[in-house]
Amino acid sequence: MIGWMDTLAIGAVGYAGVLGSTASLLYHNSPIIAPVITRCAGANSVALTFDDGPTPQFTIPVLKCLESVGAKATFFCIGENMAAHRSLVKDMLAAGHCIANHTWHHDHAGILGSKHYWLSELQRTSYLIEDISGACPRLFRAPMGFKIWNQAAAVKKMGMKYVGWRAWAWDTTGINAERIFRRITRRLSPGDIILLHDGLEYARRHETQTATVAALPHILEYIRQHGWYMNSLAML
Repeated sequence: MIGWMDTLAIGAVGYAGVLGSTASLLYHNSPIIAPVITRCAGANSVALTFDDGPTPQFTIPVLKCLESVGAKATFFCIGENMAAHRSLVKDMLAAGHCIANHTWHHDHAGILGSKHYWLSELQRTSYLIEDISGACPRLFRAPMGFKIWNQAAAVKKMGMKYVGWRAWAWDTTGINAERIFRRITRRLSPGDIILLHDGLEYARRHETQTATVAALPHILEYIRQHGWYMNSLAML
């Protein structure tokens, strides 16, 4: 006979299993729901990527820093931010950076959205990028890296590719520049895709990415010292 404590233990194990399975599905590099690009091309390269922009007070100094060392990056941009700063997007493209899709609203509740919702988010953003650049983006990064079935169906319909990351700093959590640098570089190796943030999505609209801007020159110098070059993912 199974007692109540045994029942509770079995239930806890089952609940943990469900949580573990859910986490594995949502994990930003998980291929379970859809294929994900997790490495960049080139035997001696790393890829710099920035999310949530453009936000002028952070994106502009990031661009200046990249220009100072001749580095190219991939910017996963939010549609409503691009609509508000079209000229800045043009500057990013003119500088040779790759502009990719990061949805229109970056709504955290979007994880519950239908396929129609996700198609709208992706199409609206891609059409804006195409209107500005003349080319429809091929790359997509999910908000917070979370992948779900309805979203994956929309990504497939749009003919786009998911992009994950290997090196990240949680630089949206208010940590200082030194900690951002340490977290990015502690296990950095060739082929890694780096995730940083140059912008603010709606849920963080009153926050700041000044620490990321401050850490970037040191990250770039670390990459240079190791003889690695920076890949914009534009050819994927």
